[in-house]
Amino acid sequence: MPALAGYPNEGLLSVFVADDDLNGCDFPSINQKGFRVFHFEDVSKLERHEFPDVTWECSPLSDKLLLEGRRVTGRASTGVPSPNSSMVGELTKDWYPDCPTDLWDDFWEGLTKAKPGILYYGGHPDFTQDDFRRAGSQPDYLEYTEVLLQMGFFFDRETGIEICWGDAGEACFLMRPEDLHAKRFERAAYNWDCS
Repeated sequence: MPALAGYPNEGLLSVFVADDDLNGCDFPSINQKGFRVFHFEDVSKLERHEFPDVTWECSPLSDKLLLEGRRVTGRASTGVPSPNSSMVGELTKDWYPDCPTDLWDDFWEGLTKAKPGILYYGGHPDFTQDDFRRAGSQPDYLEYTEVLLQMGFFFDRETGIEICWGDAGEACFLMRPEDLHAKRFERAAYNWDCS
């Protein structure tokens, strides 16, 4: 993946979620409860093992994707905030109901089409329904601004490869900038939502 300022550019980032019907999420989850994030700077001592011969009924990743261990590559792109982001809600709170419907629809569609990809890091988090980061929440989730990993909905009928959190949902792993820069990945926040 392309290097991004403030993010590690060496090693291996690994994200695990619990094998249960909520994929380990408390909506949202912090403190590694129901999920784990690890960053291994020195990968020379790591060994690759075969995927266990188990079925995971609620896995967000299709069996084909899990069993083949597909490699993911990326490219740099520019994204904008999700239409469901609290940032967009705050910026547009005075628009409604006075904004003409066609202008609102064009604005919303433009944000939706500007999503950088299905799987990415950096930039802005995406949400299927609502941004879980609300003012006054405990802890203050508004501080979680850095996208460590975003996984959106993807389905390819030909290959059978699918990423799907719930019903065509998204998962995001976010960090506070100071924790990301200090590589304190155990302080990540995790959430997913679906339609």
